[in-house]
Amino acid sequence: MKAQKQIGGHAEDVRLGITQVLELFVQNKGLISECDFEEKKMLFQSDPLLVELFDCLNARYNSSFKTKEEMTKYIIRKCFKAVKGRICKQEGVGKKNATKVLIHKFFSEDFVSQIRDQMPNTASEDQIINSLLPFK
Repeated sequence: MKAQKQIGGHAEDVRLGITQVLELFVQNKGLISECDFEEKKMLFQSDPLLVELFDCLNARYNSSFKTKEEMTKYIIRKCFKAVKGRICKQEGVGKKNATKVLIHKFFSEDFVSQIRDQMPNTASEDQIINSLLPFK
């Protein structure tokens, strides 16, 4: 029976350590610098399992940051597609003309002129559209 209590006590220690690692991530990740965040790992230096958990969570969080960027691109792409679809229906135009209507409605002429000026003189209309709407 004493062995079970010791194992149970160890399990409680592990559970408490995991909880502390998770709370550290929730409260600090993204709010403090990466160097300061790595220094917080020293709190768990006595338990290699918790250090490994910390490193795994940190790597996973850092890799998911790119996923957030991809989600943003996906949402923007879907928004432009929906707006172009609505323009196609309302204006009765094709996809390419819908893109031109979208640019005319949502971008100022000055901005479009600036983009044209930045492009080489040989740039086609499609290249200019791709500069304005890279997520089409």
